Amino acid sequence: MRKAFARLGTKFVDPTVISVEEDSVFEAFPVDGIGASISDEDISIPVAGAYRFGDKLVVMYSGLLGIKHGLETVIDAAALLRDREDVVFFIRGEGPRRDALEQQAQDLGLENVRFGGERPIEEVPYLLARADVCVTTLLPDPYLEKIVSVKIFEYLACEKPVVGALRGEGARVLEASGGGIAIDPADARAMADAIRELLDKPERRAEMGVAGRRYIEEHHSRAAIAARLEELLGEVTHASPPAAPAPAE
Repeated sequence: MRKAFARLGTKFVDPTVISVEEDSVFEAFPVDGIGASISDEDISIPVAGAYRFGDKLVVMYSGLLGIKHGLETVIDAAALLRDREDVVFFIRGEGPRRDALEQQAQDLGLENVRFGGERPIEEVPYLLARADVCVTTLLPDPYLEKIVSVKIFEYLACEKPVVGALRGEGARVLEASGGGIAIDPADARAMADAIRELLDKPERRAEMGVAGRRYIEEHHSRAAIAARLEELLGEVTHASPPAAPAPAE
């Protein structure tokens, strides 16, 4: 029955968000090796060499370049880390803020920021495998505090440590997972400091990656969601029927 619930769940939930099962876009990565980095020279994975990062450490944002995301914070953090010649910021995606973000990077004279457009969803895990640290941001808005960004699940499922400039539910998931660091929205200094610390501590990055992956498997995989749904339905079906109304006198 649980397998049936898991299949049912795919009709309502984007499998690229929560699934780490064999038929998701994460199938390319075995559980024990999903976080292993790939190199530009891996010819078996064409996208691996598409951006030629060389031996640089890669800080990656992957997703929509939208108004609500406040990605200016990422560009400002890159400016604070321009002294690190071994680091490149890669911003993958399209959206209404792309032109403005590229202009911001140009105005700041940043040579450590690169932009990439959309890629087929099947290639996203391979790109994330090339990242050393992933980042996500949201503007400081009460409504946005109720949202958990899709990319958080993708980053954690791909065994990547995450720095998130956000509050609310997204921050809660990052901290609960053990795979992320939550900082205040729009705080570029805090983002730069957190990124620098992670880049300088590869063992901590690896530990956070494993913790984040485990959290997704235990709480947000299809199997985990199917189990919760089965439990919930069991509680409903075994609940005592409501008492009959007393007869009128």
